[in-house]
Amino acid sequence: MCVLSAVIVVNELRSQAVHDCFTALFEQHFTIKRTPRSKMDPVHQHSAIDILILKPRKHAEMKHNANACQRSTDSEGSKGRQD
Repeated sequence: MCVLSAVIVVNELRSQAVHDCFTALFEQHFTIKRTPRSKMDPVHQHSAIDILILKPRKHAEMKHNANACQRSTDSEGSKGRQD
């Protein structure tokens, strides 16, 4: 049995660096769809607020992304080492 769910995240942009890290972490496990401003309530919307809909990635995609991430961190860690 496969259960699919979606996570709705309301995020206020305060720091671009934090937002980029936040997005990178979630992209490892979810596809992210940003809700257009035209679909938001005009009274409650703000340019710094995003509504994101996150749907889980398929297992194969997650495994591929994890391997790519691991290769990236392995190569970064070996730059400063001398054998």
